[in-house]
Amino acid sequence: MSKIIAPITETITLGQIGRASDRFSERCRTNAVSLPRDTVQLVLEDEGDALAQEMFEALRTRVERRSEMVIRHVKMDRTKTPRQMIEALGRTEYITEAVLATMPTEGKDEDDIYFFPLKRFVPVGEMPAELDARGLSGPLCSDSSQH
Repeated sequence: MSKIIAPITETITLGQIGRASDRFSERCRTNAVSLPRDTVQLVLEDEGDALAQEMFEALRTRVERRSEMVIRHVKMDRTKTPRQMIEALGRTEYITEAVLATMPTEGKDEDDIYFFPLKRFVPVGEMPAELDARGLSGPLCSDSSQH
């Protein structure tokens, strides 16, 4: 029998965000001598958003190392073919034309993608149950003959 994995329903709290901010603030105060005021101001004005994104990515990387689920918000360019989308990744391809033919070409332009380890071979017919066990639903959960 499959183990039921609780769906991700709770996200980072305001308290946790505050704790992360407090720790960063403490590091800045402790190491203030290494941060010249005028240069810090220029960095905050010119690169503030990029700096915040880098700090967020560092936290997310550490969280993902401990998590059984990785979630990415993605935007799809629906004008591209499945082949073009795969090529745009710039990665080694381990995909066949038969698999490309099964990729959906219609749907939302933005959505969340969930990655999780199966830790065993799962036949295609059992995937809906694996998704249900994680509180996930979507096109993979529905019977493809109904489309």
